[in-house]
Amino acid sequence: MTYQPSADDNSKYFRYLVYLIVGTAIFRLLYINALNLAPQEAYYWNYSRHLALSYLDHPPMLAYMIYIFTSIGGQSEFFVRLGCVLFASGLTVVVYLTAKTLFDARVGFYSALLLNGVLVFFVGSMIATPDTPMMFFWGLSLLFFSKLVVTQEKRWWYLLGIGTGLALLSKYTAVFIILSVFLFLVFSRENRRWLVSKEPYLALVLAMMVFSPVILWNAQNHWASFLFQSSRRAGELGAFSAAHFFGYIGAQIGVVSPLLFGGLIYAVFKSGMLGFRENNQRFLLCFFWSFPLIGFFTLVATHYWVKMNWITAAYLPASIAATALYFEFLGRGKKWIKTFGISALIVSLIFVAIALILPVIKSIPVSSSLDTVSGWRQLAQRVEKEKAGMPEGTVVIGYEYKVASEIAFYASMETYSNNFVGRNGLEYDYWSDPDDFVGKDAIFVYDERNRYKDPERLIEFFDSVEETDPLEIYRAGRRLTTFHLFRCFGYRGPEAASD
Repeated sequence: MTYQPSADDNSKYFRYLVYLIVGTAIFRLLYINALNLAPQEAYYWNYSRHLALSYLDHPPMLAYMIYIFTSIGGQSEFFVRLGCVLFASGLTVVVYLTAKTLFDARVGFYSALLLNGVLVFFVGSMIATPDTPMMFFWGLSLLFFSKLVVTQEKRWWYLLGIGTGLALLSKYTAVFIILSVFLFLVFSRENRRWLVSKEPYLALVLAMMVFSPVILWNAQNHWASFLFQSSRRAGELGAFSAAHFFGYIGAQIGVVSPLLFGGLIYAVFKSGMLGFRENNQRFLLCFFWSFPLIGFFTLVATHYWVKMNWITAAYLPASIAATALYFEFLGRGKKWIKTFGISALIVSLIFVAIALILPVIKSIPVSSSLDTVSGWRQLAQRVEKEKAGMPEGTVVIGYEYKVASEIAFYASMETYSNNFVGRNGLEYDYWSDPDDFVGKDAIFVYDERNRYKDPERLIEFFDSVEETDPLEIYRAGRRLTTFHLFRCFGYRGPEAASD
């Protein structure tokens, strides 16, 4: 028997949604103040101190978000991350509305619940990265496109264009929205007619208008960001690597959980089968909004190290499809699906709990690769102490953006990075000109996890160099890492090593 939601059902599931949003938001708001910033978060906070139309690594949405909230509340972990919590709550609503539009309120609520039970989303929603605003605007674009497919009303194209532009303004991965829409229109008999109408192309123009600050920044900077994310990445592709591929699969299983990962991947392919074989437009939509992103990065993973968060957006439509299929199978009397669903959610929540507990209970030993948030306050205090004993005007140089950004945040000082010692400084290359600091003294710091492989070369950039006592960081009696510090006098400029 087909499930027919009643008005009472709709009211009930909306009430459950409110409980879910309020409960998760309160927890996140309490949790985000408990941890030091991760290195990437400190780097993006530094973006917000150097506002621009865009940046080398990413578009500017996250920087603007951090700027707004830290301007209101001050420089703290809480306000750096606050916007991400709000985006996560908004995305929960968006997933509910999308699933309700495509299926019903029951699927809507449980899709939202499922999404909040996925480790990569729940934990990721409390870390300031470009993925969080991108996920929200990706979800919003998915909602608008779902409304378009269900209602066939032209107005949704224009909202889709704006949503896509905002997603692109958050992270370049959002370009897959355009590909997903195009592929769906090509393969959907009912919606193919849109390809010969003006609305999709006007929507694309709208998206590019919203995205135009990034285009303008690139035009002013020799297309640096576009090249960095395209030809540079392509140039790093190597030969086939089983280690990269299985590492990618293992990472996805780890950040989603084994049963849930299997269920989501099954839902993607099942959606494709239902979409093509039975002409089910709703499942076809879910397929084309998930498979292209997953398929592309799965292929890339055979030749390149794909980061665990790069396909996260694909789990939004996959979660909706998985939930709809769950209730469809349940309605057919397949009782095993209930056991599988409950087990998958419980296992996933265990993964979430472990990920939340490990950073805050320092008595549990973990590897240095898992704990990247400890030790930054101690390092900032040590740098402040070292700087106090140096001549006035001494600058602080952190090798790699991570060290430089963490010191900048926790010591509230301007810092500099790799371009001062003849290396690529990423966005730091745009924030300072090392030639302006010739003759200055400096404190140079590197983290053993990302070590400056030839510190003896420092003497080529300075008149004299003195290494100070290193700073060792421990957790549960085990050494996590060591920070190495150097007093450097008489900076000679970045070209000094080649003289």
